[in-house]
Amino acid sequence: MGSPTAHPVGLREEFAYQSPIGPIAVRLAGGVLVEIRFSSEALGANELPAGHPACRWLDAYFAGEESARTVDVEMSLVATPFQRAVLEATASIPWGEVRTYGWVAERIGQPGAARAVGRALGANPLPLVIPCHRVVAAGSGGGYGGGMHRKEYLLALERGEHTAAATG
Repeated sequence: MGSPTAHPVGLREEFAYQSPIGPIAVRLAGGVLVEIRFSSEALGANELPAGHPACRWLDAYFAGEESARTVDVEMSLVATPFQRAVLEATASIPWGEVRTYGWVAERIGQPGAARAVGRALGANPLPLVIPCHRVVAAGSGGGYGGGMHRKEYLLALERGEHTAAATG
């Protein structure tokens, strides 16, 4: 994962990225990635410039390319210490694998905090980059702020099942 920094002072811009799972809004601050969200609101925004590292990474990710397994995009992450710990543990989950909310809670030294982990992941400002879709509930899929159809698509993509039905 690229190195998260404090929000830079600078122009905040919102762009659209058209993905196989629907429109994605990409927010940059001073050229640094600060937010990704699944949103039809992105349809009215300018397209994310093809040369921007975030665009190149998203293209590689949705193509299932090996290069997307390492995120080399400058980003800024604003989070509480607990949220940061949850997001860092989540970022360590290998491509195509899943872990439970309980696993994340134990990994950050907070066994029994699975629900709090779920809330922290629900506030993840950088889904895909910080792959919260790889975290599932014990015994079921759990939730996903982008919708379960997107979570299922992303997991299938990472397993190499490129024929998974994309819906926006």
